[in-house]
Formats: sequence, C-alpha cells, structure tokens
Amino acid sequence: MSRRASQERFENRVAQVALAAVSAVFVLIGLAGLVEPTSRGMGVLLLVVGGFSAVRALRSSAVVVDGSGVSTRSMLRTRRYAFSELRGVEGSISWTHPLYSGS
Repeated sequence: MSRRASQERFENRVAQVALAAVSAVFVLIGLAGLVEPTSRGMGVLLLVVGGFSAVRALRSSAVVVDGSGVSTRSMLRTRRYAFSELRGVEGSISWTHPLYSGS
C-alpha cells in the first residue's frame, strides 16, 4: 500500500483560498514595484514574500493523518504529533462561510 493511500486529509479550503488571495495582493504590489525604478528592491521583497505566503497559504489549514501520526499545517509551521502523544480526538462539522448564520 502506498503512503498516499494510507493518508487522510482534512482541509479548510475557504481559509486556504482567502489567505492565498491576501498574499496575491502582495504579489501584485510587488509586480507594480518592479516597474518603478526607485522601488525595485521593495518590489522584489514583496514579490518573494507574497509568493512564499501564497504557496504556504494553499498548504495551510490542514490536518493530515497517516500511519505514523498526525500533522497540522498552519501558515507559519507544520507540526507532527505521534499517536502516543495524543490523549484523545474530538471532531466536529462546521461551515466556514461569512454568510452562514448557524441556523
């Protein structure tokens, strides 16, 4: 059995896309900065930071369960937990939508 087949992924796609969209704004500002000769350094910086955070955003907001443990992914880091570190698991189903009222 392949490693991919033994994985379960739980993602919040709305959060991933929202964070990537915010990061894309930095990419666009960076591209605009490359056009202006006096702000090329800042343009490159915003382009790199925006690109990195966009990629990271699309991989964040996820929980991956495989044969060796559980991984949680956020914008800043990925953390692994061995099954022996977990005392219990609790789950819930919810909607991440700005117009969802919960009723």
